[in-house]
Amino acid sequence: MKREVAERLRSVFTAPTEDEALRLLELFLSDYKKSATQLVSWAEKAVPEGLEVMTLLLEHRRRLRTEGLALISSTARATRELIVIN
Repeated sequence: MKREVAERLRSVFTAPTEDEALRLLELFLSDYKKSATQLVSWAEKAVPEGLEVMTLLLEHRRRLRTEGLALISSTARATRELIVIN
């Protein structure tokens, strides 16, 4: 189920337009409404916030996405190093 959920959410965030992203999100929410209520509850709040980047130009969205991933990766690496040291 994790892989399927990840793929479905990825399709929402990589949709070509905001309208398409919202349509895919609604399908996602309706498909998991009964089987994963906590996931749906989280997604109803968090995903629309993440979709705010859809208002930016595509070039800026890509840059935010790749720079954001690099920041998350470096933060996770630094956290692992601190845990090993302590």
